[in-house]
Amino acid sequence: MPSPEAVLVLRSVSSFETLYLTRSTTRINDSVTSAINNYVSSKAPLGPGEGVNIARVITNELDSAKFDPLLVRTVARNGVKLLDSLVSRLDGMVSLSRFALDID
Repeated sequence: MPSPEAVLVLRSVSSFETLYLTRSTTRINDSVTSAINNYVSSKAPLGPGEGVNIARVITNELDSAKFDPLLVRTVARNGVKLLDSLVSRLDGMVSLSRFALDID
C-alpha cells in the first residue's frame, strides 16, 4: 500500500497531467480545425502543407510527452481521435454527385 505522501504526489501529478493533456489536445484540435476552415473558405482541396502542419503539431506533442510512456500513449490516442475526426469531417464534405466534376 502506498504511503500517504506518495498518494499526495500522485494526485498532484495527476492534475498537472490532466491540464497538459487538455492543452495538448487543444493544440492538435486547433491545427485540424484550421485545416478544415481553410478548406471551407477557399474551396481548394487540402494540400500537403496542411497535412504536414497537423503531423508537425502531433509530433511536437508526442515529443514533449516522451518522458512518460503512459502520457505519450494518451497523447497518441488523442491524436488518433482527432485525425479520425478530421477524416469524418472531410468525408462529409465529399460530393458523391456524378455531376460534381462535370466540366464543360
